[in-house]
Formats: sequence, structure tokens, C-alpha cells
Amino acid sequence: MGKFIAVVVNVGLVKTMEFSVQREGLLKALQSIVAISDKRHINKPIMSHALLSTPDDTFLLLTGFDGDVEIKMRVPMVDCRNMGDATLPARKLLDICRNLPDQAVIKFKTEEQRMVIRSERGRFTLSMQPATDFPVLPFTTHQFEISIKQSVLHTLISRTFFSVAQQDVRSFLNGLLFEMVDNTFCIVATDGHRLALSLAPMADNNKPVIQAKRDPEKLFDADEKNIEEKTQHLLTPRHPLHLIVPRKAVVELLKLLDQPDSQITLCVANHHLRVTHEQFIFGTQLIEGRFPEYKRVIPNRSCHTVTIDRDLFKQGILRAAVLAHEKNRGIRLQCIPGEVAVLKILSRNPEQEGSEEEIAADYQGEGIEVGFNANYLLDVLNVLPPGAVALHFLDTRSGVLIESYDGDIKNTYVVMPLRL
Repeated sequence: MGKFIAVVVNVGLVKTMEFSVQREGLLKALQSIVAISDKRHINKPIMSHALLSTPDDTFLLLTGFDGDVEIKMRVPMVDCRNMGDATLPARKLLDICRNLPDQAVIKFKTEEQRMVIRSERGRFTLSMQPATDFPVLPFTTHQFEISIKQSVLHTLISRTFFSVAQQDVRSFLNGLLFEMVDNTFCIVATDGHRLALSLAPMADNNKPVIQAKRDPEKLFDADEKNIEEKTQHLLTPRHPLHLIVPRKAVVELLKLLDQPDSQITLCVANHHLRVTHEQFIFGTQLIEGRFPEYKRVIPNRSCHTVTIDRDLFKQGILRAAVLAHEKNRGIRLQCIPGEVAVLKILSRNPEQEGSEEEIAADYQGEGIEVGFNANYLLDVLNVLPPGAVALHFLDTRSGVLIESYDGDIKNTYVVMPLRL
């Protein structure tokens, strides 16, 4: 016999709603919704619910909102007899769906101000709250949009996310900078100790990766001052795209980017970002403030340039870090020129233990030695693709510039030195 669960709460009149969906599609959508709604919302318990809507008779729209991030997931419907809106406890609905058999068809119907869920021999009854009380992320007509391939955006974020600050008093460091200037889309992150930048150029006609579009209605105003204000977010050489996306929003967005060859659209308006796809709509508030002038931090290429294999360099640092000081994780890098140039990695701890290791490298400059936090260097190497990595040293007091290419994507990093 099927199980029966009933939770009854007095609510207002609810319009009859009846539809059915496949378990697999609903399960995937609910997992994304619960990621943001499964939190304690003492003041607004409805935010732990999912909003179920049927805009038409072809798909179900699930919405989750935590006050900052909003996710809407589209689920194809098997059948729809009555369209409507309803809110259900997101976690309970997910647990029910997860424990149903594979390929099951799940039927939903409002009965006596509750939602009754049926599948095969199972029947479940869940409480509802008025759909009109469900909060939404304010989003007006967007001022511009960018279309970009999912794989490109995923790569740009993955190459830079580790440098985002966590709970810094400077709120603008707690997010990633999305910037587009002169046909180049880039993402930047910094926590004050290291900086990560990854950029992708506009694609050619054979590989359309990024396209930008303005909203012409925003360009005309009788007041010159208003013209300046209304064009400040448009894609122009004078006013490039410049957005700071919160760290937690980026975490949820990455989870949705699971179709590498598919296109998504980034829409921006009034301090909000919306990312749209045929299967989801993602929205978030943006961080207000001005991101640091990161280009000033990036040193110029110098005569002290080392080219080394990423994997060999990474393994050498891992071994040296074993005997590094536990507090600052300090290691030293020595660039030694010669017929066979090498990069020497050294470490030492208070117990007078240490290590030295030489790795073959391509180096033509003078000898130089600089100290670094091993963990900061490893964070960079962990996100880079296999292959050659270029290290540019200016002097012993300046940060190292690290460069690597991943197809058309250029990755640039700056790691500040450590006094040892």
C-alpha cells in the first residue's frame, strides 16, 4: 500500500491547479531550487517554499528565492488540465520526489486548499501558502544583454573564483567583476593578496561566442544629464560593462552551467543581473561599489621570465610545502640561468628542516630569488590546464605575473611576494 502524509494549514482560497510531470525533470529542477530555499527564513517562512506556476500548458515553472538570488527552472509537463500558481515546501517536495521510482509520472492537484501529489499507489498531501505572498526579484527592462557560450562562462569563472574574498569589510571584493571592453569579455577576482583575471575575445564568424546588444530606447532623452546617467551601463568604449556579482550567486550559477555547447544570455538592469537559458532563469542582486583598478596591479613583462611545465612546477611546490613554515607556508623560488636553466624551489621551517628541488625551465635572465605563500601558487596552478606556464618576475619586492592560455582564453594571475 502507498504511504499517506498530510499536513493541514488554513489558507485562503486557492485556484484549482492540476498537472503532471516526469520525476526526473522535476527532481533536477528541485535540486537547484532547494540549494537557495533550504535555509532558515524566520521572518519570511514562505521563502523556504518553491513557487509552482504554469505559464502555459507545456511546462511547469519552479521558482526559488532567498532574498538575493532567484532561480527559475522549466520542467516539461506530461499533462495540464488546469493552470495556476501554488507554493509548496521545497525540501519536503524534493524528498518526496527523490524517493519515488525512476520514470514515475507525478500528478499534482489542489484539493481543499492543499496540494495532493499522486504517483502510482502513493498519495501525499502538502500545505500551501498564498502564491501572491511569494517574493520576487525586482527586474525592469534590461539596458543591455550579452550572449555567451556556457562553456566559456564556466571556464572564465572556474579560472578566477578562488581569488574572491570571503566576508571582507570591503564588499566589492566579495564578488567577481564581469567586464566587457573592446570586444573582450573578462572576469576578475582579488582578495588583496592575489589577483586572477581570465578573458575571452569576441569570436569570429565560425565560432560565435559573445555578442553584445544595446537597448536603443535608453539612448534618447531631452535632458543631457539624464542622457549621461542612462548610458552609464551601456557597452561603449567610455562606459564598458562593469558588474560585481556576489560570491554566493556565482556558486549557484556554476551549478546551472551544465550544457557546455548551449548559449546563455546575460541581461543587466538597475543593479540586477539575469542569466537566461531555455531551461532556467537565474537572477541576482549586484554588489554596489567600485572594483579596484586591477590593471594597475598587473606588472609589465620583465627580463626575468621563466617558462615551466605546470605539472612539474605544481608537484615541486607540493613537496617543498611539506617542510614549509606552518604559519605562512613560505617557499622561495630561485631562477638560475645557465646552459641548462633551472627553477629551484626551497623551503625551511623553525625546526631547521628544509627541502631543495630543481626543475628544468626555460630562462634567459639574471638570477633572482623571491618568496611566496605556497598555497597561493598552488591555487593558481590547480585551475590551469596542463601545459606551459610563464612566470614573470620584476624584482624581489614585486608580485609574480603568471600567464597561461586555454585555447582562445587567456589566464593572468598576480601573486604578491612573501618576506622570508
